[in-house]
Amino acid sequence: PIVGWMEADNRDPRVVWHASTRRWIMALYLEDDRYCLLSSSDAKTWTRFQEIRLNGDSECPDFFPIADDTGAEKWVFSGAGGSYSVGDFDGKVFVPETPVLQYELGRNGYAAQTWSNAPNNRRIQVSWMAGGRYPEMPFNQQLSVPVELSLVRSGGSVTLNRWPVHELELLRVRTVSVGRETISKDKPMVAQTDAKLLDVSFKVFRQSAKGFYVVARGHPIVFDWDAMTLSVESSGKSKMTEDRPLVKLAETVMLDVRLIIDRTSIEVFLDGGSISASYCFLPDGYVNPLVLHSYSGEQIIEDFELHELVSTWKA
Repeated sequence: PIVGWMEADNRDPRVVWHASTRRWIMALYLEDDRYCLLSSSDAKTWTRFQEIRLNGDSECPDFFPIADDTGAEKWVFSGAGGSYSVGDFDGKVFVPETPVLQYELGRNGYAAQTWSNAPNNRRIQVSWMAGGRYPEMPFNQQLSVPVELSLVRSGGSVTLNRWPVHELELLRVRTVSVGRETISKDKPMVAQTDAKLLDVSFKVFRQSAKGFYVVARGHPIVFDWDAMTLSVESSGKSKMTEDRPLVKLAETVMLDVRLIIDRTSIEVFLDGGSISASYCFLPDGYVNPLVLHSYSGEQIIEDFELHELVSTWKA
């Protein structure tokens, strides 16, 4: 082997090129929440030089450079569960400047990896959506929609934002737009569509309501305003995956929501991608593919846009 056994599983190598030192850098999983970095000038002989921990995470590291919104280059080290740290890397040592953060807050996003050398210096990421069920299908599991990563500074903190790649717009075939609508317990908003594949965005003003429900092909996406959490129930598991806590929402009066609804997945992006969560589901019985409900009070929906999508296999 090019890299000999060190301990435990010793697997999931991720190799990148560090241009200024003209060396290959490998991120490698060790055991528990421990990883290491190795370097090589020829991609054949490797030297281990640093150990990194991502508390509570394991497996499938990714390690890559990305510019922040000032243009400064930073490096991101991430694990399979969506934990990451942002810091500086000179080819010799990775120095985190953030605590361990989380970019994937949903139940089913796992083992995300990014492409190196994408055009226009874009950093594109795709995840394995682990734990879904696919009855009577000749395949098992699926990938997420590709997302573009950006590094955003706010005050003294720096975090990753994730947003669906703009190429997804090529799959749009019909659009439904609503400028403003008030919904209540007795007056839900029923989207005028029969499609199953949807790209939906809107702003919701919660006002005094206690909850907000988006029902996608019979499956509820629940915004609990009292607890300020987001949840999407599982349709069952075919692979045991550790559950994740509810997604905590910011204490604001308005929430910017985007939902990518595929045949067996719901991907949620909030407030421009500062919060993102991936879920697998199986549809339940329904009459309308998308309905917005309010619980205990009125809420206002603004800038509602629904784009019906075609399959990538037919585009």
